[in-house]
Amino acid sequence: AAECFRRSFELDPTSVDAKAALEAEERSLGHSACSRILSLHQDCVYAAAYSPWVQDRRLLLATASLDGTARIWSSDGEAALHVLAAHTDKVTAVVWSLTGSLLATSSLDKSVRVWAISAEGVPSDQSCLQGHTGRVTSLAFHPDEARVATAAVDSTARIWDVPSGRCLHLLEGHTKLITGLALAPHGKLLATVSGDGTIRTWSMRSGELFDVIDWTESGAITQCAFTSPGLGAGGGAVLVTCHINAQQEEGRVLMWDIDRPNMAAPVRGYVRSVPESSDWPFRDKIEDMDLCHIPAEDEHLLAVAGADGKLSVFDAESGVRLYCHHHEHAAPPQGPAVRLPSGHYRHNCGPSANVFKVRFSPSGTYLASTGADFSVKIWRAADGQLLHTFVGHMAQVKCLCWSPDEVILVSTSQDSTIRMWCCKWEDEFKPLSLNYYSQRCVSSCATSEPASCTSAWQEAMGAWN
Repeated sequence: AAECFRRSFELDPTSVDAKAALEAEERSLGHSACSRILSLHQDCVYAAAYSPWVQDRRLLLATASLDGTARIWSSDGEAALHVLAAHTDKVTAVVWSLTGSLLATSSLDKSVRVWAISAEGVPSDQSCLQGHTGRVTSLAFHPDEARVATAAVDSTARIWDVPSGRCLHLLEGHTKLITGLALAPHGKLLATVSGDGTIRTWSMRSGELFDVIDWTESGAITQCAFTSPGLGAGGGAVLVTCHINAQQEEGRVLMWDIDRPNMAAPVRGYVRSVPESSDWPFRDKIEDMDLCHIPAEDEHLLAVAGADGKLSVFDAESGVRLYCHHHEHAAPPQGPAVRLPSGHYRHNCGPSANVFKVRFSPSGTYLASTGADFSVKIWRAADGQLLHTFVGHMAQVKCLCWSPDEVILVSTSQDSTIRMWCCKWEDEFKPLSLNYYSQRCVSSCATSEPASCTSAWQEAMGAWN
């Protein structure tokens, strides 16, 4: 019965009946992997973040939703502690400060609100940062927690004084929306990237423009992040950027050595393309990326999620691809058959396979991914071995975040729910691994009757009603 329910759900992940039957079978077998479902939000849950693990402070989970609220939960989700309802439009991001004493939320109302969070987890409205004329796309706390940097679709970035809510510096120069910003680990340099294909670096103290890197031949830049220190020529961090060439429908990852701890003069220079052996290694858009540093191995890893269905992991120092998974998040084709003038029927038999999000666990031991099939997969980061597949969401997963101790993985979704997955691998539970449909479909053909088709799989061939 469990196998039938699994296959039924994989063929149609949106089927409420199949999902209910599968969950009932999981419970009867003692295989339920989802430890808790949080469903108080009334719309898509767009973001989630655990507070840092700080002594004498309560560990908390913050979530942001398109219902216009942010919420604070106990770390295990057992208690919904507080609702932050000061925004007047959809809330799109939640970001904690380094000590967990401040929480910033951004919204489509073009503002950022900073909340003071007590050691017990009680919030109070600290300040409202207003000035952007478009929605905020990215924000980051300075390590001193007295300043916040924000970027927006109005093509500007701003540096704010948190206690007063005053804008200290307006950073102008980009000609298109700013898609992301990143703060160097030492907190002295801010990098902004834009749809205009340029990278700009700024002083966090004075707002001075350090440098402009114009690499428009690689297309618009969609996101950026700094590595941990050690990869740069001067021992600093390296900036990683994702590009999309819309005309060629190709993505690219580039690495830049632009950071020095003393900040006397940033090093300007292109380091490498990832992977090093190919100028344009990714077909279509890069959906997401994540970086991690494993101190014991002194290893820097880069994970890239692609709209082409590839999940790739690289050695960030050398640019060498360590492994790549293809179409592991493929979803079944959807949509009705279309009757052609010839009398035959045509159906879109090509499944969507996008990998939407990737996230390393804090220690770099595990890698979580999610994609078009709404599932969440856990991989061993070192070699890419699939460990578990978690199923339950009924719509696209928008965010993945790990608890600091790696015991819980949180996924948030367009289905308005937050799911908390138990990741204590030493426990005896065996979550059902739903990767039957994810085996590569090599060919398919439709008959003249709309109710049937045949498909050839990697390991089997079947006729489907």
